[in-house]
Order: sequence, then structure tokens, then C-alpha cells
Amino acid sequence: MIKYDISLAYWKHMGQYENVKAFDEIVADLGIKQDLLFPNHDEAPWHVQLVIGDITYNFWPHKLKGHIQCTKHVVEGEYQLRCFLSKIMSEEDDIEVIE
Repeated sequence: MIKYDISLAYWKHMGQYENVKAFDEIVADLGIKQDLLFPNHDEAPWHVQLVIGDITYNFWPHKLKGHIQCTKHVVEGEYQLRCFLSKIMSEEDDIEVIE
């Protein structure tokens, strides 16, 4: 696994590069950029993951696409992805920690 960095992200043409930049901006705005990983960068440099607890979220920055692993839940597009990630992060903040 390799930590996510925009310079390592896959894109084939300028439209995909614009998507990668938008994805990078969204994750930076939400403060989760440092939590993202390329699970298998050598074989799939287009695939990024975020793991929170026992839930794995998959992302394809060049497509502005997100997915909750083991479900049919898929979002695509800049606005939808921003809403999806915002919801993920707000739900994480709602988790009560008992010490």
C-alpha cells in the first residue's frame, strides 16, 4: 500500500486530470487526504481507498467515482462525491468513543 498523492494518481487525458485535481481538492478540503491509500498502485494506480473502522470506501479519482465496498452504493460526479465524502466524515464524527 502507498499513501495517496496526486502526483501518483492515474489519468489518461486532460478531462481525467481535471477530475483528479477536483478529487484532490475535495479530500484536502475535508481533511482526509492523509488517510487515503493506493491499495495496489503497481497494478491499479487509478484505485484509491479509505478505510474507516470495518468499512472500506473505494475511489477512482480520474472518474470522480466512489463506492462502499461489498455494496451496490456508487456515486459519480464532483458534487455527488463531495456529498458522499462529507456524509462519511460526519458519520465518523458522530461515533461515540467510550474510555
